[in-house]
Amino acid sequence: MPQSVLILEDDVNMQELLVETLEDHGYFSQGAGSADEAIQLARKFNFDLVVSDVRMAGTDGIDALAAIKRIRPDIRAIVITGYASLEAPARAMKVHVDDYIYKPFRLPDFLAAVRRVFQSGEERQGYQQLFSRVFSGSKKLLEMAGFSFRDTRLQALEGERDGTFQTFFVGVRSNHLKKSAALEIWDRIEELEANRQNLTGKEDMESLQRLQEAYRYACDLITAMSRSDSAGLGKARAPEQISRQDFYRFYDRIQDSSVSVEQLKVAPTLRRTDPALLNRSPEFAALNQRLWGAA
Repeated sequence: MPQSVLILEDDVNMQELLVETLEDHGYFSQGAGSADEAIQLARKFNFDLVVSDVRMAGTDGIDALAAIKRIRPDIRAIVITGYASLEAPARAMKVHVDDYIYKPFRLPDFLAAVRRVFQSGEERQGYQQLFSRVFSGSKKLLEMAGFSFRDTRLQALEGERDGTFQTFFVGVRSNHLKKSAALEIWDRIEELEANRQNLTGKEDMESLQRLQEAYRYACDLITAMSRSDSAGLGKARAPEQISRQDFYRFYDRIQDSSVSVEQLKVAPTLRRTDPALLNRSPEFAALNQRLWGAA
């Protein structure tokens, strides 16, 4: 059965173009011109993905996404908009959208965004297998990457972690987080990842809950931040922290679709890993270059 996509777009020409483009590439797609119509379709069909514009008469696209997610909690979501709103990205992050794309966009870029959403599970599994093969003798490194945790107590923690990375990704993609503000958040994320690396599986629930709450706080901080680009300017960087130059290059790669969410999740691990170890695998060397290498 083909993957299914609901398009919520009140511009009839744009709606028809996106529906036809998706169908030409093997997807099942239906269009809706209003939030009410999209919600009714979501009740009738179990769509895998909803793509929604923001501004429209009546209920706007983000409120429609929230309503659809209440009906279909597992549905994925992409926002498309030509409106540079200050509040829309934060609202979109709160309903856990997967990507945020500004109009005008090229159809190949739109299709690439759809593929990224659908391939995220497969991509994660691929990185899991790659980590297992290259670092088979390093249990600690596998734990750093998040691929060897089996304790059910950690499932809630991993859910908060995934949400934090997803929110950071959308924050950068939507331009809600400017570079210096994003760097401030990234420093916090890398610190959380280091704490997570040190988990042994023997922690009490209180310790795990504190780390879980720290990820949630980082996620909330992203949505609460304004588009100010003054955060953190002038502060000295600690030796273990990423340089501004390297991070800003990484930020640009997220914005131009060169980095996926799943790659974002392994980026802190790769940055802290001995290059000699990474170079054992051409795939890992290439991924590290893609994420952190000089242009």
